[in-house]
Order: sequence, then C-alpha cells, then structure tokens
Amino acid sequence: MIFGTVEKWGDDGHALKGKGTGIEDAIKVGFDTFDTAPVYLNEKEVGNDLGGIFQVQSKLDYFKWGYENVIEEFEKSSEHLSITTYLIHWPVLPLKELKETWRAFEHLKNEGQVEKIGVCNFTIKHLQKLLDICEIPPDINQFELNIFCQNDELINETEDIENTISNRTSKCIKLKDGNEWYVEIYTTPATLLICGGGHIANSLAPIAHKLNFNVWITDDRKEFANSNRFPHAERIVNDLPENALKSLPVTENTYIIIATRGHRYDLVATQAAVQTKAKYVGIVGSMRKAILIFEDLLKNGIPEEKIRAIRSPVGLDLRGRSPDEIAVSIIAEMLMIKEGGTGLPMAMPEKVWSKIISKINNSLSESKI
Repeated sequence: MIFGTVEKWGDDGHALKGKGTGIEDAIKVGFDTFDTAPVYLNEKEVGNDLGGIFQVQSKLDYFKWGYENVIEEFEKSSEHLSITTYLIHWPVLPLKELKETWRAFEHLKNEGQVEKIGVCNFTIKHLQKLLDICEIPPDINQFELNIFCQNDELINETEDIENTISNRTSKCIKLKDGNEWYVEIYTTPATLLICGGGHIANSLAPIAHKLNFNVWITDDRKEFANSNRFPHAERIVNDLPENALKSLPVTENTYIIIATRGHRYDLVATQAAVQTKAKYVGIVGSMRKAILIFEDLLKNGIPEEKIRAIRSPVGLDLRGRSPDEIAVSIIAEMLMIKEGGTGLPMAMPEKVWSKIISKINNSLSESKI
C-alpha cells in the first residue's frame, strides 16, 4: 500500500518543513511504499523516518526540466531517499522539454537506478504526446480521483475496476480500451482466525500479530485458548469449531487456518469455514489428511470449486518441520495471497546483472587506458 506524505502548514501560511510525516503510524498499519516530492519539503525527514528500508516514490521538482536537470534533481533526492519510482509531477512542460526530460527518465530506468518511471496528473492529450516521443512508456500515471475530481476522461470503463475493488485484491487490470490500471486496495487490517489452540497456533499467532493481522483463536478447551497463552489475540472463543465459526463475523478479509486436534474437528471446522466469505482457508496436515477431508466434504455435498480453493497442505514449500517453521510457511503463503505475489525468489534479474558486469568491465578498461 502507498502512503502519501504532504507538507504541514502553519498559522502564518508557510509550510512547516518535515513536520508530521505520519510514517511511523503508517508502517504500523501496513503501508510499505511512501510517496513524497521536493515541493512537499519533507524528503529529508521522510528518508530519516524510513531508514532506507521501504520503497519510495518521488517526483521531479517543478520546472526542473531537461536531461541534465533531471539527473541533478534525482541525485539530490537520492541523498535522502531510496527511490524506486520516479515521476514527472505536472504536465506543464513544453514538448521539446518533455522529450529531453523523459530521455533522462528512461536513462534512470535503463541504468537500474529506479524500478519504475511515470507521470502525475497527465490527461489523455498529455499522455499521447509522451507516447509519441518515448522509447519506454510510463509505468504509472498518478492522478487525483475523488468525489470532487472524477477524471471521467481517463476512466471510461469502471466494471473491471469495481470488480477488483470488490475482490479486495490490489492488481494490474487491462481495460477494453487498451489502458492498463493498477488498482491499490486500502482496507482495514486482515484477520487471521485459527481453529485450534495447539503448537501451530502458538507459533502462528505472534507472527501474524506483528504483521498487523487481527488474531482470533477458537478452541473448546480453555486451557489451550486463553489470554495467557495468546496475549495478542483480539478474540478468543471457547467453543466447538462449527459453533465458533458461525458466531464470528467472517468477511472477505478473513484468513482461516484449521489446526485442531483430530480428523473429526478438522472436518467440521473446514466444512463451516468453506461456507463463509473467508478469502483463504488452509488445513494444517499431510496430503493424506487433506484427501480424507476432501472426500468427506464431497460426500457431504460441498461444491467441488469450494473444496479446490482450500489450501492443503497449507503454506509454501519451505521444507520446514517445527511449529515455528510451519508457521513461517503459512504466513508466507497468506502474504502472497494478500498482496498478489508469486511466491518466487526475488533474485537479481539476469539483464540487470549483465548491465552491472558490463559497467564494471568498461570502467576497468578505461582505468587501464
């Protein structure tokens, strides 16, 4: 999620430089990308608060057009920020200046200094001018959209966007007119509902809490589900799983893990879970255990598509065996689903490695000369 930082204004009408970026609170509730700009007068403070850990989106300062200016301004901003996305702030520059300015943006991306380049507040007319002269099209057009500013010219199809919002999943969608949109969903923290208060739950709950999940625990045994054992749990329900699941407000932002003490409890808990609106249902256990539960669910009339959606064996294949290791694999899969990831390694792309090697080899050759 992207958190937008802006300048604060004093009673005298002047900006209060760097005051109240709000970043600490934003990190606590799950924001992982931060937007700023030189005109906000807070790049240094934002950089200090982030410590180079999180992704940052910044912009070219007003009227700093042209190739050399872009490189200079980017280096100034980079003194304080680890910039992953760089944008042109407003579409007020002449066509000649736009061409040279964008050429510098393309250079930054080609050199691997940023991951994405883009623009802000461009209309269709502005975007077309840029597309006519660019080699690398913009990754992003960031613009204002609210009840006072509808941007009907840019949005002429809304069904796919509305469906994406309804599914509560941030994703890139391609509209019928050929435009691509990245829809970022802002929601309240997700909820992890664990059926069973055993070893897996004991390892899983604190990790989920640190990752801003609301944690709910259900177990009919009070000695396994209590506030001493789960001090960060928002809700603890001491009841049979089938009763507990019916009593809790499960939504599309709920993740359910079945980790009870036996087949009978796993079966009734899973049967109750798949009939809720939960985004994710996973069963802890072996493949053999999952097969037995799936067979019983089919016999009980649960639709095949609902059973196929169950994650079991749950988690990513990390080959972990201990409760803590299994908890990490489960949380990893939950985050993958929540954020729309792939679960694949984030190794340095080969094309970037080639540029690094080429750059170093050229540098060494020049130094010998």
